[in-house]
Amino acid sequence: MIRDVLADDLESVTEIERASFKKPWSKTDFETEIERERSIFKLLEEDGAVCGYFVVYTVLDESELADIAVSPKHRGKGYGRLLLAEAVRSADKASVMFLEVAVDNFSAVGLYESFGFEKVGYIKDYYGQDNDAYIMKLNINGEVRNVEKQY
Repeated sequence: MIRDVLADDLESVTEIERASFKKPWSKTDFETEIERERSIFKLLEEDGAVCGYFVVYTVLDESELADIAVSPKHRGKGYGRLLLAEAVRSADKASVMFLEVAVDNFSAVGLYESFGFEKVGYIKDYYGQDNDAYIMKLNINGEVRNVEKQY
């Protein structure tokens, strides 16, 4: 089940974040996202366990996938695909979505490309020295927005 993140979920979310990224967001960062009006902050839960989450910002007609992660013990089950589909669908006022992803995160780059995201930029040292990132862009239309029906 995908639902909004609540304060009680933040320990689990922060734990997944730490297990997923070299420079993780803090619990305080996530607390801010619960309250931030422009944030869409949702999680995927199975049998009471938080399996993954995403944060999307929308300003006018542009969205940014600011953060997305799946718990290491729940990877390989298609949960990243489900979360990404919901993130795109939930950006209902946007015509475009951007994201940054580490160039060496091959599974994430492949997932994004399978949704139609295209590499439109490159940022040297975005995640620290010798940790570069791609900027990726998805043009959102009705067909793309309904992608979750496939999963």
